[in-house]
Parts: sequence; structure tokens; C-alpha cells
Amino acid sequence: MVNTEIINTNMIGLLCIDIDGTLLDSRKELPRENVEAVHYALEKGVIVAIASGRSVPGIEPLFSQLGIKRNGVCLNGGLILSERIIQKTIMEEELVMKIIGQAEIYNSQIFLSTAELNLTNREMSGEVKELVEKGSLRSDYVYCRDFNELRTQAHRYRNEIIKAAIKEFDEDNYGLLKQSLIDMNLFHVAKSDTFFVDINPKGNNKGNGVAALARHLAIPLENVMCIGDNENDLEMVELAGVGVAMGNAVEPVKGAAVYVTGDHDHAGVAEAIYRFL
Repeated sequence: MVNTEIINTNMIGLLCIDIDGTLLDSRKELPRENVEAVHYALEKGVIVAIASGRSVPGIEPLFSQLGIKRNGVCLNGGLILSERIIQKTIMEEELVMKIIGQAEIYNSQIFLSTAELNLTNREMSGEVKELVEKGSLRSDYVYCRDFNELRTQAHRYRNEIIKAAIKEFDEDNYGLLKQSLIDMNLFHVAKSDTFFVDINPKGNNKGNGVAALARHLAIPLENVMCIGDNENDLEMVELAGVGVAMGNAVEPVKGAAVYVTGDHDHAGVAEAIYRFL
């Protein structure tokens, strides 16, 4: 790990923060300490952005809660927001259909995300509904009765789908499903939240998204700080001048970071901000 004492803490111009497992605690709530630390960063002249697997409606409330401008790396880098949409990568319909086919094998719930909504193959209730609405897929929904109707809707939205996510509670099926998608060598596949595997076109990830936002803002990557916890945060933590892993992060993210902060239930984001800004 890099000696953090030699990092110039005055160099940070852009701070990108993941949401689930990072900015939010385990109850999917925003700790007051993190809000205060973000305000501190803003006072230092740092641009603060959200970097998430969520679509725009899923991150929109955080802009006002944190008091930041609409800068975001949404849908794992599939959509870049800087007041307006500055970049969007659409997933080819053939790839979308392949993902649906894999979800159907395990009868898993699948979410196909556009900038503004999610298509899904079944209604949600109870624990599933709470998990999704408070988690990384908070959005508006188009509910389909089955996989065939989902394919019809996917064709209808073929020029708008950016990312897919599959929810699978069974641990064995989750592993098999995730590996089958990796073996296709067509996708960027990563765990993003409990029971969820996120799928983007190959080469599309948060790292590339952060790079695009930094380029738009004319901020060198060495002047970017990224904080994350899960597999879909790995690339942005690797490329940032200051890559920070949460205490609850997966081991690859911790290995890529220059600093491991506290966990999400102990305001690890705030700790990192005060450490480096």
C-alpha cells in the first residue's frame, strides 16, 4: 500500500463516492457525519460526484441531501452526468437478449436499466421490494409478467438500455450465473450489492466513467479521489490518484486502494475525506 504521508492532500479536485456500502450505512441511510464531511470538501473547492450502479432517479435525492451539483457516474459508467447527460453507452440488443437468457435459466429476477427506468420480469413485494427500493436499483419500473414479455419490452427500449442487473438469492445459483456471464467474455460483470450482479458491455465500468467525468471537468486523474467498497468500484479505485476502500470493502478493492478507511456503519467516507482533504 502507498505511504499516504507522501500524498499531496491539496491536489484533490474531484471526489467520486459510491453509494451502497459506502456513502450509505447498512440500513441504506445517509449518516450525518458523511453529509458534514461532503460540505467540508465543497468548502475546500472540491467537486463532489456520485459514482454508482444506480440510474439517475436512484441518485437524484442525494444531490439535494448532500448539497452538491448534478455530477454523477451512473449505471457503472454507462451514463455520465454533469448537470446534463454528457455521455451515454447503449447496450446492444443482442447482448441484452443473451443476459435475459441466462437469467431465465435460473429463473432469476432481472432488471434492465435505461437512464430513467428499469424493466423487470416480475412484481416485487416484501423483502425484495424493500431491498430494491432502498438499494442500487431505486427507480421507476416497468413490470413484465414473464421473460417473454420482458423480451418484447427490451426490444421496445432497445435504443435506451444501458445496464442489466440480476438478483439471485440462492448462493450456488448466484455463483453459477455470474460465472456463465463472465465466461461469455462479452460483459463487465461485478457484484454491486447484496444478491446483485451488475452487467455492462465489456470495457464499460466506473473507472472509465470517472475518467470521462474528470476529462469533461478538465481535472487530471492524479487529482481524483474515489471511495468504494464492492467489485464494481474496483476500476475507479485503481485509477484514482487517491483510491480509498471502505473497511467493509471486498479484498480486491482493498488491495487496489492507497488507504482503507472505516466501514460504512462508522462513517468511513467522512474519515477518508478529513484524512485527505
